[in-house]
Amino acid sequence: MKHPKIFLATFLLIAASALYAGISHEKETASGITYGNDAADKVAFHGAAPVAQRSGAAQTALTDSTGGSTANATLAAVTAPSALTDSSTGAASTTLAALSALSTSDTYTDAAVNAKLTVIKNAIASLAARQAENRAAIAALTDAAAKEAKLLNELRAALVEKGLITGS
Repeated sequence: MKHPKIFLATFLLIAASALYAGISHEKETASGITYGNDAADKVAFHGAAPVAQRSGAAQTALTDSTGGSTANATLAAVTAPSALTDSSTGAASTTLAALSALSTSDTYTDAAVNAKLTVIKNAIASLAARQAENRAAIAALTDAAAKEAKLLNELRAALVEKGLITGS
């Protein structure tokens, strides 16, 4: 070998270039190693195809104000009940009045019967109003479940894409 120093310098330059090319998206800091220095850097794990970081509104964090259970991993189907049409002509309230039966000692005047009917109409109107509120609440729960499913599916797709889970 005529020029060992030139050979050694060339070898070191090629080796340094190869090493640098192999870790160009790796950054070591005091707290650990970062792979992918920006969102455009393509990264993959376990033999998956390298891809850039996913982004989008579907990844927005949900705010859980439901107070609901997270006991299992199945999102149950939720269907709002059909709307109830209130034709009772009663006045709705949040309290159902006592419905006392007519006794044999009562006089069956139109006024007495109409008074009982008014109490019954108001009870029916109140039940219809509460049913409408329940229906609206169930519709809101259905929307919340759909949003959760969308977010979970987006997270799953990102993990599968990076090769961090197999997806099956």
